[in-house]
Amino acid sequence: MGLFSYFTETKDQVDKAVEFDRKLQTLDAELIDALFRPAIKSEYLLTDELRWKDKSCSLRANEFLSTLLKLSDYYADQNPVLSASLWGVWNASKYLTSQGGFSSTSKKAQEKNFIHIRALAATAALHFANGDARISISANARADIDTYEKDVNNAISELNQQEVC
Repeated sequence: MGLFSYFTETKDQVDKAVEFDRKLQTLDAELIDALFRPAIKSEYLLTDELRWKDKSCSLRANEFLSTLLKLSDYYADQNPVLSASLWGVWNASKYLTSQGGFSSTSKKAQEKNFIHIRALAATAALHFANGDARISISANARADIDTYEKDVNNAISELNQQEVC
């Protein structure tokens, strides 16, 4: 019985971790949607340029990076702090790509890379959505998902109030 109990607890822990990761990815996706919304409303970015939103896109990470640079340009005047952080995500990711870090073209690797790069961009949005260089602590999301979710909702609210240029 002791061995069975060990595996049951481990399965529960794995299930909780998987559920947490799903929730975090959902929150990241919501932040990214809010981040892109003003640029789309202003027609600075066209929905046709968001090929990465299609899960069947074979080079999803690369497509996301190409629109991230343009999004950084969009925010340059109205939210320079956010713009700089998005550019930093783009620059670091492009550097890793040139070093072979994100260069795999396999569908599975592209999806994994997309999730990682999207998480970095979502973190930039979470921290700098209001135009200040205030830092919201996001490293404790696993310990306090409810507070993290409130921070995400606040950032989304800030992004929804961005001017359409």
